[in-house]
Amino acid sequence: MAAESTRRFTKNLLKPGSAAEIRQTASNAVRHSAMTVSRWGKTKVTTAPSSVMLSRPIL
Repeated sequence: MAAESTRRFTKNLLKPGSAAEIRQTASNAVRHSAMTVSRWGKTKVTTAPSSVMLSRPIL
């Protein structure tokens, strides 16, 4: 089952715009979680603008 899910995910990455959409979704999730930690943990967290975050490769 996991192999099928992985295969489907990989196949969908080949569609135009899919990889960029996934990067944007991941970026938004990280930004949101950093803001949540900042609010509850009283830690100041700064985030880079989206254009900077998306220009870095995801490893």
